Parts: sequence; structure tokens; C-alpha cells
Amino acid sequence: MLRRLCSLPLLALAVTAAMFFLASLSPFDPREAYTHGNAGALTDEQREDLVRTLHIGGPWYASWWSWVTSVCTGELGTSRFYRMPVADVLAQRLGWSILLRSLALVLTLVVSFVLGIMAGLREDGIVDRFVGFIATLLQSLPSFVLTLIALLFFCLWIPIAPAGGLTDPGQPVTVASTLRHVTLPALILGISQLPWFLLSLRASVREAIQSEAITGTRIRWLSHRTVMLHHIVPLSLPSYFALIGSRLPEVIVGSTIIESIFGWPGLG
Repeated sequence: MLRRLCSLPLLALAVTAAMFFLASLSPFDPREAYTHGNAGALTDEQREDLVRTLHIGGPWYASWWSWVTSVCTGELGTSRFYRMPVADVLAQRLGWSILLRSLALVLTLVVSFVLGIMAGLREDGIVDRFVGFIATLLQSLPSFVLTLIALLFFCLWIPIAPAGGLTDPGQPVTVASTLRHVTLPALILGISQLPWFLLSLRASVREAIQSEAITGTRIRWLSHRTVMLHHIVPLSLPSYFALIGSRLPEVIVGSTIIESIFGWPGLG
């Protein structure tokens, strides 16, 4: 663990350097992003001033090192698209991303816990077969495909949910409007993470049932409820909780795609 923590700064430097290098190979002109596509209307003098302002005139490694030294001092720079400090952009959008991801993660944990326990306790039962079918189906669908299907059903065919944004056009942001607009994105993000949690908990429950500890409880003639709540479930939870940490990056990546499609004002 300590070795991994020590390697994180080097990994971050390598990744950011690669991003700056790849950006330097891109044919896209950063001045177009800053001027929102109006760079062609600038004079030569204005173009030169913009190059100096955006620090894009030198080699990529010089720009990268300038960015690294600025970040170390707490200066994240200015967003070329939003024309405001990056720290302000993050502050405005971080809370909305946390809200979306938190709701989705809570939904995933609650649904997967209930269905995973039920499926594991009764092998080949109705719930077990349903869980296996749903997990297989969801694993084969990328999150963006699931999002488009949800938009088609719940925003076009059966218009019971807004198609995107934080609130209705021209309306102030309220708790009610936020909940109404975040419900569908949170549902899609939470459902997209269900297969791994469902299958992991179901397998853990079955493994716990076959363990010697559970065999001992049956010899002592303990009730089924006691065995399930005080023995099987606790034995199944460690691997389930470990999976939460390993799936967090996927939740972040999935939320980025969903935020983009739904126009949710998060970091995505």
C-alpha cells in the first residue's frame, strides 16, 4: 500500500505529461475554444496576444512544466472554454457531481444488497434467476446505450421525466426541480453498476452457506433467521464492501458520460 501511495505522484506527472503531449499533436486550435469558434475574426496582433495569454506559443513540455509549478502553488489556471478560473469552475460543478454519484451509489448498494442476499439464499429460485438475467443483460449494455434507451422511453414515448439539465428553462433552481431532474440520471447510473455488486454478493452468500462456520450453527439448531442475519450476512459483507472501493472509478467514468448526455452541470 505504501509503495502504491508513493508511486501516485509519479503516475500523475506521467499522465499529465502525456495529456499535454497528445494535446500538442491535436490539429484543434486552442484559440478557437477560447473564442468559441471566432478566432478567424481576430487580427494578427490579437492572435499573438492570445497566444501569450494562453501560454501556447512554446513547446508542450514548457507548458506542462508551467502548469505543474502553478498547481503546486495552488493556481489551477484559467479555463479556456469558460473564461474563468478553473478552481471556480470546479467549485461550481463538484457539488452536483457528488449529488448524482452519491444517489446512484446508494441506489446500487440498497438494491444489490437486498436482491443479492435473496438470490444467494435460494439458489435457482425466482429471485436468483431474475438476478442472473438482469446482471447478464446489464453487463452487455454500455452506460451510454442504457441512457439513450431511458431517454427514448421516459422522455419521448412516456414523457414522465425531463430530458436533461438542472431545472426547467427560465426557472430558478429549487429542491423539487433538482430532485425531478436528477432522478433519471441517478437511476441509470445506479442500474449500470448493479451487475457486479449483485453477482459478487450472491456468490459470497453461497460461499458463506457452504462454510464450516454455518454448518456449525445448524448443528446447534439455531433458527434460520438467526443464522441468516448473524452469520451468513456478516460473512458475506467483507468482499462486498471491498468491491465498493474497486468500482468507484467506474462510477466516476459512468457519471461523466451520463452527465454529458443529460446536460447535468457536473464535472463531466
